[in-house]
Amino acid sequence: MRIAPCDGIVGLLGLLALGACGRQPAPRDATAPASPVGATAPQGGEAPAPALELGLLTRESAFAVEAGAGPLSLLGLEVTAEGDRVGAFVRLSRDECTLLLARGTPGVEDVDLLVFEEDGATRFTDEGADPRPGVVLCTQVPRRVFVAARVTAGRGWLALGAQQVPRASVDAVAKATGARAHPAAASLDAFAALDVKAREARRGAGGAWEEIKRVGVPVDALAGGRVLLPLDAGRCVHVLAVPSDETAPLDVEIEDGQGRVLVRAEERGRDRVAVVCGSVGDELSATIRPRVGAGLAAVIVARTTAETALDIVASHARVDASPTLSVRDAERAASKEVAPLALSKVASGEALAEVGKRRRIAVALPSGCVRVDLAGGAPLAGVRAEVWSAAGARLAAAEGGARAVAHVCSSGLAAVLELEATGRSGPVAWMVHHDAGAQASLAAPEGGPLLDRILAGRRVAMREVREVRRLSLRERERAVVELSVPAGRCARVGASVGRGGRGVELRLVSRGEDVDVGRAAEATAARACAPEARALAITATVTVGAGAADGLLAWMVE
Repeated sequence: MRIAPCDGIVGLLGLLALGACGRQPAPRDATAPASPVGATAPQGGEAPAPALELGLLTRESAFAVEAGAGPLSLLGLEVTAEGDRVGAFVRLSRDECTLLLARGTPGVEDVDLLVFEEDGATRFTDEGADPRPGVVLCTQVPRRVFVAARVTAGRGWLALGAQQVPRASVDAVAKATGARAHPAAASLDAFAALDVKAREARRGAGGAWEEIKRVGVPVDALAGGRVLLPLDAGRCVHVLAVPSDETAPLDVEIEDGQGRVLVRAEERGRDRVAVVCGSVGDELSATIRPRVGAGLAAVIVARTTAETALDIVASHARVDASPTLSVRDAERAASKEVAPLALSKVASGEALAEVGKRRRIAVALPSGCVRVDLAGGAPLAGVRAEVWSAAGARLAAAEGGARAVAHVCSSGLAAVLELEATGRSGPVAWMVHHDAGAQASLAAPEGGPLLDRILAGRRVAMREVREVRRLSLRERERAVVELSVPAGRCARVGASVGRGGRGVELRLVSRGEDVDVGRAAEATAARACAPEARALAITATVTVGAGAADGLLAWMVE
């Protein structure tokens, strides 16, 4: 590449030390209103001389102008090494698109091009092996974005530029410069039945959800779209990604704040669904890519309400994003959590949980209800536990990233605790605590799942669950129980179905209207609150999806 008016290294040194090739401008906010042709035009008539003299943007910029683009605006020019970046704010117009180009001297071997929304959400990423990335971005809604070019290999001068492009010239400009013509932000009106899809996906996960984000994301196979997912401590995040009709099937990965992939979203036809929970807060992100080509995707993000933080049943699509401690610290933290419940420890130990291999531990369970706690230590990533009777019946199951809790209710028996790592092998401390005050009627196969649902994520002893009713559940029949919630208090109600029945639905009804609804495979929960001035009469109805079986209904006042 010819560098004028200086040549090679001498020219670069002259530019850096003596200013012979023109003074280097500082990166600037390219949103100043003084520009006659939009926010990405040169400011105040200033020509981007240093970049032109280095020859970094000259060729493609001229091709873009010939194809219909406006003049070049220099967003930044820096001497860079691996990991350095050049960036500036750019305002995207609804009427015109914007060409972004990043070019370096020959020593710059690979450059990533990144575009961020003002709230930090990633709008576009080009992280392919390319020393000369470029993209034409369009938008349906005017917005300001931050554009960054980052060197991932090599070192040298790096320039970042922008040009306005009429919408009619997008394809021609993209072809002339080798840039990708990225679609506009998706119009959500083009996606059929989004509300229905979101409602059905969240209903399948169980619990209560509040939607926090609904966005259209341009995506392509090389540079996936990215959406930020704020995860609050003690909550879960639900992600639904829906491709447009013209977009290929999607791959969706959820990453934590350190860039580690936690889970790939589950396939639901063409849609993708993932649920991530955490006992501590984290800043997650979802990367969405079509398997081929480019297109649009609608992404809907919801989180559990504070009252039902971990009350979900989609364990097959759920990952606990909580970090792991040493096994000793994890065990101490778990013991500290259980201590206020005043339970008696009947068994404990430590075992190595391995991926694809189950560790079996014999445990004698006393009559009544017990709480089984798992606390994983580094380097464990994901643990699953199941409790089985000697007769071969599964009594309980629990799964989490580093912590998991399950409940077992019985008349006393010899059981087997089975442990398995789901992501990466590591040590696990396990503890079994007995609650002598738990309701005797919970000592049924469906008692443990019911406690799992009512007590999910709550530091409450098993004895706090009262008013246990036995139910006889049959397909196309409804079991009805009348309840009264004390004034100014809330009641959490759970229902479970035993073997022989499939699927259980619980509805809390007041004055003919649903207050809350829960659905799940084995057990579910719902919640109702009374006004401060008076008690609230509630009718709880329980139905089974198929078959016939015994069931339990229980509730507690919060």
